[in-house]
Amino acid sequence: MIALEKAKHLIENEERFCVCNCDDLFNEQEIQKAIESGKVGIGISKSVMPWNYLGIRFDKENLQVEGFERHSNETGTIEDYFSNGFHILTPEIFSFKKELAGKDEYGLPQTLFANLDKLPLHAFLFKNWQPVNSLEDLQKDKFNSL
Repeated sequence: MIALEKAKHLIENEERFCVCNCDDLFNEQEIQKAIESGKVGIGISKSVMPWNYLGIRFDKENLQVEGFERHSNETGTIEDYFSNGFHILTPEIFSFKKELAGKDEYGLPQTLFANLDKLPLHAFLFKNWQPVNSLEDLQKDKFNSL
């Protein structure tokens, strides 16, 4: 959230804008489809992640985000829908109270989810998402298809 606020002066009036994590790779057509929808929302992808990552709960019919999904399994990994770090937002988010994601870090998803009553979010379903946390991630077959 702090880094995003540094760019606030570059965003005009009610202009929609995209925010994405710099260590994630996306498919260009999926990004284009999300932008062309004209909706405000977050990208989500079905993936296997460590059990302690928060899943995303959403209405599968109208693709409206409902909040985080905590997992009860306390070991290993779990398959669920997770935030993939892609967002289409409006400047309205700058009026929200920042929410902590950890001890000393404010989180964009946490802030957005605390304000779903003010800014409903659409769930953009991405099939092609590659988080890049290591050199090995760049060598995965999935990367070559993006």
